[in-house]
Amino acid sequence: GDWFHLFPEGRVAYPELWQVNDIGPLKWGVGRLIVDTYRRTGNAPKVVPLVHRGMHINLPRHEECYAIPLPRVPIRILVGDPVDVTHLLEAHIRGIESNPGWGDPFPPPDETAYERVAEAVHSAMKDLQREMDEIII
Repeated sequence: GDWFHLFPEGRVAYPELWQVNDIGPLKWGVGRLIVDTYRRTGNAPKVVPLVHRGMHINLPRHEECYAIPLPRVPIRILVGDPVDVTHLLEAHIRGIESNPGWGDPFPPPDETAYERVAEAVHSAMKDLQREMDEIII
């Protein structure tokens, strides 16, 4: 299959969260990508959470050396198990099938469904982040 990577927070980094090592809020557009993929293909995409630490030091924003990684800066990466959001996707489809506009290839946005899916992904990322923080290097 193909690989699609995105920063679900809607940007590369939230500098105000660097010191607390936290993941910013996910945008509902993440949920929309997942929901719309499911609607168009009938298959739930594999959503694999990934968290990392150290990139804000290695490639600082707004620095002249942005494109050149700094040497000897440790970066930690942890990849989790795929997030299963099938139950949320199926519930969403059942809900819209009962509406008169079912079959419309471009239905109106359902931000509530998108937010639920994005929250499931965010929760998995936060769990993975806690797991990373418990790992002693």
